This record gives sequence, C-alpha cells and structure tokens, in this order.
Amino acid sequence: MSPKTIISYYISDCTLLLKNIHILFLGIICNEFKAFMPQRIKAFSGSCVLIPCTFTIEERLESAMEPARGIWMTSYNFRDIVFDSSRPYNGNTLKAELLGKVTNKNCTTIIHHLKTSDSKSYFFRAVPAKYTFHQSVTLEVADSPDRPAISPSSAVKEGAPTSLACTAPAPCPREPPTLVWSDTLDGSVEIKQVEQQDGTKAVSSVLTFTPSHLHHNKDITCTVQYPVGSETKSAEEVSTLHVLCMPQISHESSCSKDYTESITCICVSRGSPSPITEWRIAGNKLENNTDRGSISNSKLEDHTMRSTLILLEPLAKNEAIQCLSKNRIGTASFQFHVFHEQKEGIICNEFKAFMPQRIKALSGSCVLIPCTFTIEERLEIKRFHCSLDSPDRPAISPSSAVKEGAPTSLACTAPAPCPREPPALVWSDTLNGSVEIKQVEQQDRTKAVSSVLTFTASHLHHNKDITCTVQYPVGSETKSAEEVLTLHVLCKAIL
Repeated sequence: MSPKTIISYYISDCTLLLKNIHILFLGIICNEFKAFMPQRIKAFSGSCVLIPCTFTIEERLESAMEPARGIWMTSYNFRDIVFDSSRPYNGNTLKAELLGKVTNKNCTTIIHHLKTSDSKSYFFRAVPAKYTFHQSVTLEVADSPDRPAISPSSAVKEGAPTSLACTAPAPCPREPPTLVWSDTLDGSVEIKQVEQQDGTKAVSSVLTFTPSHLHHNKDITCTVQYPVGSETKSAEEVSTLHVLCMPQISHESSCSKDYTESITCICVSRGSPSPITEWRIAGNKLENNTDRGSISNSKLEDHTMRSTLILLEPLAKNEAIQCLSKNRIGTASFQFHVFHEQKEGIICNEFKAFMPQRIKALSGSCVLIPCTFTIEERLEIKRFHCSLDSPDRPAISPSSAVKEGAPTSLACTAPAPCPREPPALVWSDTLNGSVEIKQVEQQDRTKAVSSVLTFTASHLHHNKDITCTVQYPVGSETKSAEEVLTLHVLCKAIL
C-alpha cells in the first residue's frame, strides 16, 4: 500500500470520526426536542378522535418557526407521511385538521371519519425545525367501546351521603358520550367534563345518594352510549353496592314458654358486616352452656344471624330478657316480654286473648286490630301479619246464574283494615241499576266495605263480564285490585 493510499484512508477515518462526534454532539443538543402526547388512544370507526399534542424545541430554532407546518407520519420514512397541514383536506390520506398552531408549539390534531385501518402509531414532524419527534401516539380504532369505570368500589356506610362516579373516555369532543344509571337510588346526578392525566377528555356522571340497608348487595348499572353516525354504540358496567349498616332485629324474633316452664327465645338480626348476638337477663350478660340454659347461633344468608336461647329456669318477677346484636357500625337491642308467675303454683297460661288470627293490610297505611281477653286455663299465642305491598282482589257474590226479569243483587266486598282510610269500590257497569255502599263487620270482627249493585237481569247481560275494582288510598298514591264476574242469565225462550 502506497503512502498516499495510507494517508487517504487516515483522512477518511478522521472524517468519519469527526462526523460521529458531530452527531453525538447534536444528539446531546437534541434532547431539547420533545413531544407531549398520549401514548395510546382508543376511538371508534366512523367517529373522530382528538389527539392533544404539544412540543418543545431548541431555543435557537424558535425564532425560525414562522411560517410553520405540521406533519404526521406512521414511521420515520418520508414515504409514510399521511398528513401535511400545507395540503388541502382531501389531499391527505388521514382526514385530519391541525387545530393547534405549530408556531406556538401546539400540534393538537383532530382526525375525522376513522377507519379500522387507521389503527397505527403516529409521529409528529415540525417544519421548519425539520425534526421528527421520537414520541408517538398509538391509535386503536375499534368497532365497540370499552366498559365505563365506576368508582369507588369500596363499601359505603348507611346514612352517610355517598357519590359514585361513572367515567368513560370522550375521544371525539364533538360527539361526547351519554352516561345513564339504571337506578338513581332517590339521589341526584351531575354530569362533568374531565381531563385525564394524558390530556385526553372524558365524561363523568356523578351519582350522589344516601345509602340504606335496602341498597346492600344491590346491582347498579352504568351504560355509556356513543353516537356514531346514525347509530349508537354502547357498553355497560355493573357495580354491586356493599353497604355497611348497623344490625336490625327482625320482627320474627320471639319468646315462648312450654308446659315445663322452660323459655325458648329466638333473635333474628341482619347487618353488614354480619352481627354477633349477645343475650342479657336483668342487664347481666348470659354465658353459654350454664346451668341456667344454653345459646346456639347460626349464620343464615345475606348477613343474617339467628340466635336461640333456651332457659331451663323460670324468670324472677323483675327479670327481663334482652337480645343485643352488634357489629362495628352499631348495636341494636330488643327486650322480650315474657309472662311471669302470679303466685306460687299458678302460672300465667290462664290468660287468653281474642283477636283475628291474620290481618292483611297495606304498607304505608294503618291497621285496626280488634282485641279482647279473658282469664282462661291456658295461654294462646296469636300471630298476625300486617304488611302487604298490594291488596287482594275483592270478592263478588253470588256467582250463580240469575233469572231474566228478576231483580238481582251483586255484592262486591273488600277488607277495610284501616277504618280511617276505607277503600272505594267501583263497578265497570251499573247495568242501569243502583249501587249501595255498606260498612260490614266480618266474623272475626274486622271491618269490610261492600258495594251492592241491584239491577234487573236481561238476556242482553248473558255472558257479559262485569268488573269490580277496589281502590285503597295509601299516602299520596292509590293501590288497587280487581275481580271479574261473567254473568250467566237464565232467559225465556224467544219464539
């Protein structure tokens, strides 16, 4: 190799070394070039998407940014330019608008008429800085939306005002989604526009309500609906409410005494978290498996506890039985009334009460319980239930056939458990007859209302349906039920 050749190679190597040093030096300076945009955005085909975007450049180039244009590329290759702000709208592969001013280092862009084929990573290039930023945004164009997010998912406390937020992305600000709750729980709903940490937009529906033990384990659904062209794309999320509530002792709790004078008491309570039960006699805690008696506990479904106390010894005259149900939210108590001995050798099972065995009434209304008692040889415990959400159908009598031309009376009768708010009885057709309303007393001394329809039967009434409707006023609403009778008229032969 000649000296000239060696020198030539040396100069070439030095030139290459200097170029590498220059590139390294530029790389250090280029650290000032940086774009700020979301790493990933999900949008829907046929809709639009807003890409929030800003950038910084070297200070020495800021004065040379006028005029400026923005370019979006799917790689660092100039052949992969899909948008150039200097081109007309239809001249770009990507149907987009550059909303931000590049001279202000704002590259925010909105893309219209998205297609699934637009699911790519996009790089921004600023001109005249002539720099393609290393940061990119990955666009995912889907046919269906993700489920919204409901927060918080933790348990809530009964009686404390609580807010649930249902949030969904709003990739297209011109067509924001709608959020709908399946139940507002007698609360209020506020819609908010929020900005995520990455600069993208979202919509949040905040439901504020006061939790009740009735809401425990209740499923509530939030549905997000996106308008896309002439159709709506939707998704939903379900959250199960967990309400922390103090125990409640059920009306099923009771005490009874058998012929051996042993007393059995049952205390049924429900709370969240599940409660524990404690028994007390005359204020003193009763331990299990003592000479006086025993206690057994069983856990039922839905945070319900059943505790059974069996006392083998009779109570003193001033002793009372009390059930306490506790959890970390609070304590409930119930005192049982047990008849005590009047005098030695004679127990109170000589008392007897006279009352209806069963009464049906409506929740929200009232009920009258007729009751008398006498002293008998034994005690009879009468049980009754007094809460219904809907009334029974009235009774129409008689249901037998009637004779044409003969005056006929039909009676429609319904219980009147609340005498201050008696029900109304309405016939669908009076058949050109008259109606009389009567207050009646049943055999068990409960009250009822009867509407007596008197009319003259005709062959035209044969197989005609007639309806009697009972209407109970309960607060501000009316609860009703109806009975239908098909008339059968025995009529003369027509020659």
